[in-house]
Amino acid sequence: MIKIITGLRRSGKSFLLKKLFRQHLLDDSVKEDHIIIIDMESRKNKPFKDPDYLLDWV
Repeated sequence: MIKIITGLRRSGKSFLLKKLFRQHLLDDSVKEDHIIIIDMESRKNKPFKDPDYLLDWV
């Protein structure tokens, strides 16, 4: 199952993903290599803004 978190800048999305939800997944026995975090603000990750590219990559 894929989850997507969206929202305004500086609204806590990164905190939710990197700290709380990641830990929740690990506590539920999700393997660490099954958790993907992509910084969409980074210019090097610009291709991931294309949904088709992201789907092919995943």
